[in-house]
Amino acid sequence: MSFLDYFTDEAMLYGGRYSPVLDYLGFVHLPAKQVAELIYYYHNVRKYFYGRKYFSKSKMIPIKGELKENLLLLEPFDGDIVRRYVVTQTVNPQWSMIIGNDAPRGGGAQEIVNRLARISKCEGLSVHMVRPVENPETGYGCLAACGFEYYPPNTRVTVDAPCFASVQSDHQKPWVFHILHSKEYFDFEDIEGYKATVITDRFNPVKAIRYCKYFGLDPFNEHFYTHEAYVIKGRRRTKNKPLFELSLAQMRERLGYHLLDTP
Repeated sequence: MSFLDYFTDEAMLYGGRYSPVLDYLGFVHLPAKQVAELIYYYHNVRKYFYGRKYFSKSKMIPIKGELKENLLLLEPFDGDIVRRYVVTQTVNPQWSMIIGNDAPRGGGAQEIVNRLARISKCEGLSVHMVRPVENPETGYGCLAACGFEYYPPNTRVTVDAPCFASVQSDHQKPWVFHILHSKEYFDFEDIEGYKATVITDRFNPVKAIRYCKYFGLDPFNEHFYTHEAYVIKGRRRTKNKPLFELSLAQMRERLGYHLLDTP
């Protein structure tokens, strides 16, 4: 089975129609309201995440609606520092999901999950599924990638995740396997699989989904997300302009995702 065959509609939220925004998902083992309040508090009071240099007062706004509608509140998307988040309650009352406006980098969800796991002493994880795509007219695109990152409570923000596994393509090799780990493995991991001869058998979307389900998460099922959500908006203080500011439609066209859409 080709690695690219794993990228089915079941392995992509909404069948990939909202890529790249929903390619990187962060999860925190707390209800959505509490997560949103933490982000708001550490932006406005502690200035912990990015400091006074980047933000004036942030706003936390309760919202209702489907995830595919709420994510538009993150517009415009840019390649700059994250300044907007949508936090969504999942059907599992113990977990909430976070996305940021820094598509297509995806680093916002991963970084803030790490920090929230540390300051709230709770579990956090992130998962990403990225289909290969390229727009020949713009020269932009994304390389195929699949990854899973887990942060147990009290994770130090200055270190790599105690569990990080991914397979991705790059410009030199078809597939590269990455594993960063603490001394001990976790119960949910396929340890022997990490040693497989075929690189794409070491880690792939099937394993990423299996790891998520161990924690009671079904991240690529649109029905896993409730209509309870919160948007946190921060205003920039710095005069530096972001790398770009694009709507979701413009972002998809820039990277070539619109070429994958079926009529």
